[in-house]
Amino acid sequence: MDPSSQQVSLSRLPEQLVEARQLITRSQLPAAAGILQPLRELLPEHEQLIQLWGMLKQHQGNLLEAIAAYNHRLQLLPDSASAMNDLAAVYIQAGESDEALDLLQQALRLQPDNHQARFNLARVLKARGDMKGALTEIEQVIQLQPELFGARILAGDINKALGSLPAAERQFRAAIDSNPEHGAGWWSLSNTKTTQLSDADLERIRGLLAADTRPENAVYLHFALAKGLEDRRDYAAAFEQFRAGNRIRKQQGQWDAARFHQWLGKIIDTSRNLPVPDRSKPLNPPRPIFIVSLPRSGSTLTEQILASHSQVAGADELPYIQQIIGAESRRRGQDFSHWMGQVTTEEWHRLGQQYLDQTERWWRSSPVFCDKLPGNFTHLGLILNMLPNALVVICRRDPRDACLSCYRQLFVRGQNFSYDLADLARYYQDFDHACNFWQQRSPERVYSLIYEDLVTDTEVQIRRLLDFCALEWDPACLAFHASDRAVATASAAQVRQPIHRGNIGFWKNYQPYIGELLDGLTAGSG
Repeated sequence: MDPSSQQVSLSRLPEQLVEARQLITRSQLPAAAGILQPLRELLPEHEQLIQLWGMLKQHQGNLLEAIAAYNHRLQLLPDSASAMNDLAAVYIQAGESDEALDLLQQALRLQPDNHQARFNLARVLKARGDMKGALTEIEQVIQLQPELFGARILAGDINKALGSLPAAERQFRAAIDSNPEHGAGWWSLSNTKTTQLSDADLERIRGLLAADTRPENAVYLHFALAKGLEDRRDYAAAFEQFRAGNRIRKQQGQWDAARFHQWLGKIIDTSRNLPVPDRSKPLNPPRPIFIVSLPRSGSTLTEQILASHSQVAGADELPYIQQIIGAESRRRGQDFSHWMGQVTTEEWHRLGQQYLDQTERWWRSSPVFCDKLPGNFTHLGLILNMLPNALVVICRRDPRDACLSCYRQLFVRGQNFSYDLADLARYYQDFDHACNFWQQRSPERVYSLIYEDLVTDTEVQIRRLLDFCALEWDPACLAFHASDRAVATASAAQVRQPIHRGNIGFWKNYQPYIGELLDGLTAGSG
């Protein structure tokens, strides 16, 4: 760039920074990058420019570059609570709660009335399972900023996790009152699973859909309207809304079913040569129980049952296995599907110790703890070698009910396979193949729990589950719905109720509309 054009560019710097921020907010990321990249070359130490570059990378999902940018900004502004908060926010997104917690505590010592930092502190505490602490923090935010939409939504989610459903509904209604056009409020209210939207609510949602064409907002509105119609047993109309919302979500996400199938096949092929250790006798603590499944297959219920036992802690969906494997893959310069067959005994021990170090707060007080991340089924070969005391429970459910339930659930993140019926069928077949492989390979350490059997023969199935986990009978497991532990997943309301058979065969209500799913499941089973 010649000096004259450089001068012109810098003379417009304030306007360019404003324009770039607006483009990022509107998700017009290539245009924002086009503005920011040349400016970075001219002004590599410009604080606002570094901040916007971090925002851009965060919106692109490139969290490593976002963290690097925000760290750079914090080096320039070491006493800035705002810079600490921005870096903490991307650490939260990356699942690095320890780093985020330290930064937010520093920020609030510097600036106790920084409501954004306190809001993020509530998010971190919620992610770490400290729901009561999270509620205390978010209530302080609401006192400072009662009209803050995001704070009301988070407060509702925390109350829902704690089982305080009336309080959750009040917070979601308050969020809607503060910003009635934002679809997230309507969807959050409908997603309590126990709240039925009124006819007036549905009319308001229809009006918003007619007036608001923003795809990211329409998704929430379509799913909320679908739930309201489903509650009225208007399944044809509900399916049209589910299909509309899923169509938008599929366009926003990325899912390559063929690539996933090939990748998982590579993992299984490599795993055939892995020396999976036998079940240790006795199973010494700490003893993790990994609960894996297709989403919406009873994994939250299974964890609630086990966590009701006096010797078991429920840690919910932990990101640590994926983080450890991701870090090791970066160190080795290749995906784990390539290097997992080359790991020595000492390296398996090192990886397992990393996991135990990160999960210490759960097993310090309970000899057994549950790690309930459904997608960990792709990592079972690693888990069984890293952690000789680990056991695996595979939650299975009629694939027609499980896949349809995924299609009817708007997930907060991930699960990109769930927004298309054909993709769901293919994903289930891959899941089923992988789980069958490990069940046959290591039956002493891998157990299948069938949702329908659990519902219809509850005590017998719970006793068998506890026997597999080497746990004595505890009657509290049978009264799991009375537990006051926090539950942060979409099934938070259901696990507060006694087991019932109402969800078995629910797919039949949608049978005329899901032929693509049914055909895909039948073809895969042949």
